[in-house]
Amino acid sequence: MVKALVENPEEVLYLKADTNYTVYNLNNGKKVVSGFTLKIHEERSEYNHFLRINRAYLLNPKFIKEVVSEGANKAVLLVDGTLAKVSRRRFDVLAGL
Repeated sequence: MVKALVENPEEVLYLKADTNYTVYNLNNGKKVVSGFTLKIHEERSEYNHFLRINRAYLLNPKFIKEVVSEGANKAVLLVDGTLAKVSRRRFDVLAGL
């Protein structure tokens, strides 16, 4: 079982995969590194409402500013200015936004 690194999951902007680690990016600008893969965090109940848009990102939908479309490509712009590409197979995840 993975220990909770963040007291309140609603403070998390997004989780980003970094090989066998996961970096929590918080809305106050801090970063916390976990020694577990992104898949382990994705399966936790407190992150079940987060959106997996590609292999590297698990986003908190509360912090999505807009969905950017450029031709056949899509990306998500977060409130902190991070632009994350959406993989073709994950376009359906954005249908509810």
